[in-house]
Amino acid sequence: MTITIQSVSSTELERCARPIVAVDLVIVAMQSGALSVLLHRRTEPPFEGTWALPSGVLDVANQGWQGESIAEAARRIFEYQTGIASASCHFASLGAFGRVGRDPRTRVISMGWLVGVSPEQAARVDTDLTCWSAIANEVPWLRLAFDHAEIIATAEATIGTTDATSLALSLVSQPFTVADLRGAYEAVLGRPQDARNFRRKFQRLVDIGTVVASGDKRHQGKSRPANVWRAAADQTNP
Repeated sequence: MTITIQSVSSTELERCARPIVAVDLVIVAMQSGALSVLLHRRTEPPFEGTWALPSGVLDVANQGWQGESIAEAARRIFEYQTGIASASCHFASLGAFGRVGRDPRTRVISMGWLVGVSPEQAARVDTDLTCWSAIANEVPWLRLAFDHAEIIATAEATIGTTDATSLALSLVSQPFTVADLRGAYEAVLGRPQDARNFRRKFQRLVDIGTVVASGDKRHQGKSRPANVWRAAADQTNP
């Protein structure tokens, strides 16, 4: 028997029902030295009163203009949900989550995104129905809406294997000291960073232009004033 390989046909497109495409955001920030994720409490069914990730729906048109890209949707939904400009934040795709029944209302396929924000940006998020929860704390994830616990677990695994620099730079205040950035690296990688080794790593970031001197110093108690640095303009938003 000969099997003919082909692409999706127009007939298939016409007869198939359309699923909803959503975006779920794992927004992380440094809170008390720990990497924390932003949650909000749902105010309507399903899962009313349950903590969930900030989410939205992809804007799609069926004729002519076909709608926004997934990356555009992630940035739009992030800005609408938080009031924070997305240009200075770190965005990384976590892939698709499409388990049947993940949303009891209808078939919803979600694209997960990891977003890193600075302490100043995190402080601007309305805390009326939201909270920051340490990402290493396993207890809250057992009670999250939909499959958001699975999305957070994927984000945590991604954080542990990705290049830490861009995310770490998005998590620190600008400008920052070497010690500030080392603390962000420790939160991202989940392990202490030797101060001497990290200074060598930091020098490499300076040499390749990833971070640049701000020209200022920060006074920290009785110790010598520390040089402060800034991320190069293209580093937190790849």
